[in-house]
Amino acid sequence: MKIKSLLSLTVMIVAAAFAALNMVPADAKNRVFIGDVDENSIINIEDATLIQKYCSEMVDLSPDQLAAANVIGDSQVFVSCATAVQQYLADNYLFPNIGKYKSKYNLPDYWEDYLEQKISQINELKQSLGNDAFSFVSITDIHESQNLGKNSGKIAKEIMDNCDIKYTLILGDVVTRGCLNSSEEMEESFVKAEDILAPIRDKALQIKGNHDGAWGYDPPNTYQYQFSNELIYKYIYSNVKKINGTHFSPENEAYYIDDTENKVRYIMLNSHHNDELKSSDGSAVHNPFRVFRFGQKQIDWLALTALDVPEGYSIIVASHVPIYVAYLNSWGGENGENVLVRKLLNAYNKKTHFNYSFDGEFENDNVNIDADFSNAKGKVLATFSGHIHYDSAISCNGIMTITTRCDAREENRDGNQYTTKDDYLYNERVKGTVTEQSFDVITVSPSQNKVYCTKIGAGEDRVISIN
Repeated sequence: MKIKSLLSLTVMIVAAAFAALNMVPADAKNRVFIGDVDENSIINIEDATLIQKYCSEMVDLSPDQLAAANVIGDSQVFVSCATAVQQYLADNYLFPNIGKYKSKYNLPDYWEDYLEQKISQINELKQSLGNDAFSFVSITDIHESQNLGKNSGKIAKEIMDNCDIKYTLILGDVVTRGCLNSSEEMEESFVKAEDILAPIRDKALQIKGNHDGAWGYDPPNTYQYQFSNELIYKYIYSNVKKINGTHFSPENEAYYIDDTENKVRYIMLNSHHNDELKSSDGSAVHNPFRVFRFGQKQIDWLALTALDVPEGYSIIVASHVPIYVAYLNSWGGENGENVLVRKLLNAYNKKTHFNYSFDGEFENDNVNIDADFSNAKGKVLATFSGHIHYDSAISCNGIMTITTRCDAREENRDGNQYTTKDDYLYNERVKGTVTEQSFDVITVSPSQNKVYCTKIGAGEDRVISIN
């Protein structure tokens, strides 16, 4: 008994040492201490006894307790797991899983040590930046059928739980990148994408991408059909509306939510406004897959409602297509809607009057806005986007736009992975390694005018200066 007590004390000291080294806190509420079935931060003979009682159907174990009892890693708990704990207490080296912290979310082993390091890195960064720093996760272009690991939702949840992060921004294009033949296939793709997003659904601030709801394969015409706004609402915005504190535009295509603790407003825009005009064959007249627009009503809502924040708030704006990108439609050109929004946000930051008129490329596509921002109470720090599938940071008209690379494997037009460094999207993506995913944990320091992008998976960390 003295030996067992001494070994128990040793395990407890090791756990405390882990905490002191900031590896994973011994009382981490979001990670499982393997072997600690009774959840008292100590591995001892009582844990083995509890496993035996469970296997004899004398007690029930919670999901977290079952994860802690799964010391051998066979996905099920048997009497052999109790034996393994007993042998561990006697020899302390036979079973490498025991005494380690593991994710609650059943992540592959190759993510465990990597995430431990990234979580420590993020927490240390936030602590070093002071009280005004805040973080969120940015994931874009999941493209479920091309997504190698399909683990980004679980990984984001693990990071959010352990780094005190409230929201993940899902910046569009969750569905397949391929061109589907029917509306039914597109709905199936949304359902599959939901499996990826499920762990973070209650904290996922999702917006529409150009692939979301676009289908139809009849070469040379592709993506010529669009989901109705009602179906887009069903598969995207109805989920967001369940998040407490969201405030939607009258058309239910854009919304904002406040992080009152950190005094941050997230404004989530729809860069693929759909007027639902159809040709005789049912195809979209102004196809949102290729024609990127906000539309008059959304811009009015942005200027007159969404930007009306409490005193001292920081503002994060998001859209699938970056507002610095120019396309040959109503979005681009010298006076496109992207330019309008950039200049509008800049006028807000400068607290000036803003008047702008834009004659669109299509009928009913004109935009006129007149807004007085002289009493603006907040500051737009940056805008965040996806769509282009690579990391970038570009300032236009005084507004910084930051993009995050594609979470799915990047492919060229032939459907093959980019394989040489001459390809601008090149970064080796290998299933079964951490490169199978790629997204950012964004940490913003308003007082230092810095944005820190901590890369998860394929890619590099970045530090970006903002005005």
